Amino acid sequence: MVYESVRSGKPTLWKLSIHGGDLVELTEKLSSVPEISPGGKWVGYASLEDVRKPWKLAVFLSRVTGWKSFDLATTADPSAGIRWTLDGRGLTYVDTRKGRLEHRRHRRDDRSDPPQ
Repeated sequence: MVYESVRSGKPTLWKLSIHGGDLVELTEKLSSVPEISPGGKWVGYASLEDVRKPWKLAVFLSRVTGWKSFDLATTADPSAGIRWTLDGRGLTYVDTRKGRLEHRRHRRDDRSDPPQ
């Protein structure tokens, strides 16, 4: 189970095994809205490295590999949540860049698809 907690003084992501054991902090930077991929291999989430810059869309791969992040436009709204596509190849999020709500998809291979 992966969830957001402020136990470290700011919102970060934590992991707890369903079999018990110690809590593990997955992120050190401000992180929010975790979403586990359909196959359970990755955790997608929103990350804020600097409060003066836009949010990033991030994918946590493993404790060894770490995470990969993708820049989001300033019009992206990760607080509305992110969701994995059914095939697990991308994450969707809400964006208002054209003055209306749009669902956009960002693929794990670092390419954005047009609005859906």
